Amino acid sequence: NAPAEIESLLTRLQADGFVLGAQEGSGTVNRSLELVRGALRIRVVADRAQWWIEAGSPDTDWFDADVWQACLDQRVIAFEPSPLDVQAEFMVNRWKELVTHQLSSADCLRRTRARRARERLGLPPVVDGEIG
Repeated sequence: NAPAEIESLLTRLQADGFVLGAQEGSGTVNRSLELVRGALRIRVVADRAQWWIEAGSPDTDWFDADVWQACLDQRVIAFEPSPLDVQAEFMVNRWKELVTHQLSSADCLRRTRARRARERLGLPPVVDGEIG
């Protein structure tokens, strides 16, 4: 089923008070699990055996661990996603910061996600009128 990194993430977040919210699908195709603690939601998604981890709140969209880390640490996001174990460790170790900064970081999160998406499509990383 889920990789060891995901099983560990779920166990560790539940030990920190997260509860299982929504769950869809099973196996490694079109599966998602959502853990909730207060306003913070952490979602694990599997699509065609590829796994990734995202976080958000009812007031924000979903953003992956790399986007969150780039905004929290004020650094440029890497072109390729981090390995699954790195994403999981980020969420386990820094989820409290996400709670504190999720609304104040919303613009950065959206810009950073869009910038990486444009770069991955071979488009300029910054569009006219946007501050890099």
